[in-house]
Amino acid sequence: REAGFEACLASEGFQLILSDFSIPGFDGHTALALARERRPQLPFLFVSGTIGEDRAVESLKEGATDFVLKDRPQRLATAVRRALAEAEERTLRHRAEEALRRSEERYALAARGANDGLWDWDLVKGALYLSPRWKSMLGLGEQEVGCDPGEWLDRVHPQDLPGLKARLDSHLSGRSEFFE
Repeated sequence: REAGFEACLASEGFQLILSDFSIPGFDGHTALALARERRPQLPFLFVSGTIGEDRAVESLKEGATDFVLKDRPQRLATAVRRALAEAEERTLRHRAEEALRRSEERYALAARGANDGLWDWDLVKGALYLSPRWKSMLGLGEQEVGCDPGEWLDRVHPQDLPGLKARLDSHLSGRSEFFE
């Protein structure tokens, strides 16, 4: 039975596993462990009349998506729809995260190739990012300047500070589209 289950897991022709908890010669915990190992994103629902509350909680902790008691079959359709919807949402999120990771990787390669120094100021968090190249272009060591915007402003030449603050204020108040 285990070999047949593993063969099924190897195929891509299904979107969900419905399993009894008590399988003669092959228990539900083993099936769940194999499914999580081979197809971790695949929803796994136990349908059982013998699972009991402790075993059900244990199964959820081990990665089961849900369980339905055999004496409550009306709950099965809802559990299946929810499990499939959540699996689709996870798949879409994973694809988006992977696309973002690839995009960030390409951007990092382009930035390194351009040999430009970059800075980014998160106005909501008040955090400033200064790339290592930006720091080296100014003759600063990696640890010589931190990520505090005030520390960055302290490094501006005193004669340049009024103009910089005016341009920054204009941008932050929405009167200019860009700040350079």
